[in-house]
Amino acid sequence: LFNDTDFSDIESRKGEVLQTMAYEFWSKAVTGEIDIDAEWDDYVNRFMDAGGSELIAEIEKMDRWEQDNRKEDEEWKSST
Repeated sequence: LFNDTDFSDIESRKGEVLQTMAYEFWSKAVTGEIDIDAEWDDYVNRFMDAGGSELIAEIEKMDRWEQDNRKEDEEWKSST
C-alpha cells in the first residue's frame, strides 16, 4: 500500500521533524506549559507547513485505494 504512494519518501524526509513537533506540543500541553485551545491552530498550521499536508495527501490516496478495492471485492463476491 505504501509503495503506491509517496508516503514513505515524504515520511523519510520530513517525518522526524513532524514527530518532534508533535512530541513537543504534546509534552507542553500535558505539563500545562501551553494553553491547547490558544495554541492549537498555530500548531496545526506549522505542522502542515512542515510537511504534514503532504503526508495527509498521501494517506488520503491510500484511503481511496482501499475503498475502491473494497468496493471491487464486494462486487466480485456478490457476482460469484
